[in-house]
Amino acid sequence: MTDLIQRPRRLRKSPALRAMFEETTLSLNDLVLPIFVEEEIDDYKA
Repeated sequence: MTDLIQRPRRLRKSPALRAMFEETTLSLNDLVLPIFVEEEIDDYKA
């Protein structure tokens, strides 16, 4: 993927296009911690 120094003007023509191509921000609240469940409980690990 090419890193553009300037974003093309065609991506900013209308509010709908701007909303579609705007930058995405992530915070810790957006991430999910996976939990793995095993059916057997003979080897319990805390």
